Amino acid sequence: MSNPYYKIFKNYKFKKNFISVFNDSIMKNIEIIAGKKIKEKVRKLGLEKMHKVFSVDYLPFLQFALNKQLKNKMYEFLSSVGEYDLNIKGNFFIDQTPNFRS
Repeated sequence: MSNPYYKIFKNYKFKKNFISVFNDSIMKNIEIIAGKKIKEKVRKLGLEKMHKVFSVDYLPFLQFALNKQLKNKMYEFLSSVGEYDLNIKGNFFIDQTPNFRS
């Protein structure tokens, strides 16, 4: 049985923008934390393999920076899903700690 909400995110109207904003922020912060060479290695390997060149000791710093920079952007994206993809009319609530799984 497939999750009906998966289709919403798979077909999300602003998916490319969403991915671009988050990838750009991740790469920018990797460079700040670990340097330009590591950022370029991560870019070549891809984020799914970044653990091979980006020390896990740096992950708390990356997580902190991303949370601080992207929190409001995440709310904007979640709001647009509710408005455009779920067709929610009127006010609705978005939890402060959304939890996403793939």
